[in-house]
Amino acid sequence: MLTVRGTKEHLLLISALLLLTALPALAVQVDIGEGAGTVGDIVTVPVTVDDLTGLGVFSYEVTITWYASRLTLVDVPVAGTLSAPWGPVTFNSQDDEVRVCNAGGAPLSGAGTLFELTFELGPASGNAILTLADVLFNEGTPPADLSNGFITVSALPTISILPNYGEIAVGELLPFTAYYGTAPYTYGSTDPAVASFTDDDLLGVWPGSVLAFVEDAFGVTDTTSGTIDVRALRLSVGDGLGMPGDVVVVPVDVGNTTPFDIRSAEFTIDINYPYVQLTGVITTGTLVGAANWSTPVVNVQEAGVSIALAGVEPLVGGGTLIYLEFTVLDPPYSMWINLTPVDGMFNEIYPPVHEYGGIQITDFPVLSIYPNTVEMVVGDTEQFAVSGSGTPPYDWSVTDPVLADINTDGLLTALDSGVTRVAVDDAVGATDTTDVIRICDLYLLAPSDTVFTSHSALLPIQPDRDVTGLGIMGYELTLTYNPLRVDVLDIVVAGTSSAGWGMPVVNMEPGEIIIVNAGVYPLETDLPLLFIEMIGTPELYGSSSPFVIEEVYFNEGDPCALVIDGIIELPVGVPESPPAATLTLKPNYPNPFNPWTSITYNVGEPGPVRIAVYSIGGSLVRELVNHHLEKPGEFVTEWDGLDDRGRRMSSGVYICRLEGAGDERSIKMVMTR
Repeated sequence: MLTVRGTKEHLLLISALLLLTALPALAVQVDIGEGAGTVGDIVTVPVTVDDLTGLGVFSYEVTITWYASRLTLVDVPVAGTLSAPWGPVTFNSQDDEVRVCNAGGAPLSGAGTLFELTFELGPASGNAILTLADVLFNEGTPPADLSNGFITVSALPTISILPNYGEIAVGELLPFTAYYGTAPYTYGSTDPAVASFTDDDLLGVWPGSVLAFVEDAFGVTDTTSGTIDVRALRLSVGDGLGMPGDVVVVPVDVGNTTPFDIRSAEFTIDINYPYVQLTGVITTGTLVGAANWSTPVVNVQEAGVSIALAGVEPLVGGGTLIYLEFTVLDPPYSMWINLTPVDGMFNEIYPPVHEYGGIQITDFPVLSIYPNTVEMVVGDTEQFAVSGSGTPPYDWSVTDPVLADINTDGLLTALDSGVTRVAVDDAVGATDTTDVIRICDLYLLAPSDTVFTSHSALLPIQPDRDVTGLGIMGYELTLTYNPLRVDVLDIVVAGTSSAGWGMPVVNMEPGEIIIVNAGVYPLETDLPLLFIEMIGTPELYGSSSPFVIEEVYFNEGDPCALVIDGIIELPVGVPESPPAATLTLKPNYPNPFNPWTSITYNVGEPGPVRIAVYSIGGSLVRELVNHHLEKPGEFVTEWDGLDDRGRRMSSGVYICRLEGAGDERSIKMVMTR
């Protein structure tokens, strides 16, 4: 039986100690601090604890983990910490973990830093979490509450220089650029005697190799990963253009040769496609020719050509070393032929910078002349043009220059009757030729007029010019019309150029007339050839009839005539006597004309009036009159042969149309040259 003796105070102290022993121990707060730095820096963070006084802590074991790519443990110092009296810690570290142990003869007391962790930052940047994986005091007592820490790892300032490698010739500049970093930048080379910087441009000074570097405002640097090679010279092949069968001359150029005492050169030209063939090496007008070097030695290979050059005197200056003459073969399609210089060497010690060129082989362009065929009369002009992918300037020609002349702009002038063709060549040899261009001696015009049922009208078959000198000794005409609308009463020769031949032989069928006449003497003057007497058919009055010259032969074909058909108008209604016309357009005078003609018209009532000239195809050429007529009457206007833009129109047939009084009239006008 245990007996406790003592004073009352002793009994109270013993009771308190027994009560404390029965209560659970309070947890100790353990924290890891925070830190920050740049890759490569050394950073120390503390591991701290709450007050340990009276807790009887005689040992501890702490395990801490982190990101191995961002931190490397350097040391675990204890100087100046709560653990200092115990001496250095024992720690066992791996890439991403450390276990720290320590113990002493006297318990730790106080609050503060238990120990420190020293890290080298990097190589990766970012936040590195320091995790308290396990903490044991006295193998478990008192317990611990854990709070992690972290270190912010910042990347090193960077700068990058570009290009990383290169090749230039002496005297040439290579521009550089710095990326990232902080301006201003300072550039330099490892050997300024070979290449030196002016601002950010590297100048080739003498053959050799260097590295280029850059430094920013904070001393951050970068150096090229490859060398910058400075060559004595640049050897460059020029460009050419040709089509199959062409001979194309391409220059081979070099830089300034004078500083290097160049007395020999050799190089190979690689050719990527076998559609050009070297046919010559030209030295006239070149550096080689000026130095009077020997004839080049040429070795044609399967995919290129090797050339060797040498002479007693050195080359002087820079420019074209030689010319290479190629013949273009026949590739399957347009293509670019690379001419790539390789393995160049001057004086057997100076390799050059190689710069390739080439030859663009093109297909012959497709040309198309329009119009492709034309019928015209002596004195007429016709404008020809080219469509397609041709290359100006164009060279125009005719197959028979006696019959026609064509100027540099493609304007054809008919000179004599016959058949010719128009041809064109472009700047690269592409060609096209038209179909037949038929040139006749004159136009023969069928009338366009108005006839009535109450009385007949004489309608002329009219040549467009004086036929004197054409030697017309006879003719045969076939005329057609609509017999349901008009009747032909007679053929009249009185007052015509053929009156002296007497009456013609006429074969008249409904809708068709064949007229044949001949004489001892040739026709002369510009009078009508003959008149056709016509009258309207009452049954179908109020319509019109085409009047067509189907065939015409003078002297069985010579001279040649082109025909212009007419149209016979029949007014609405059946007048018992010729009506007082409200709208009349008289034949222009003169007709044919050059370049002026007068147009007389009569309008029987006030109102809007318009007169315009159209091409035979219906396109508007010129508006002559467009106004409101205040009172009726007869008026005259003129046409000067120009269009609305002031351009001279070509010879040919034009339609003059009068619109007014709710009706319209038209006549044909023939402009000659």
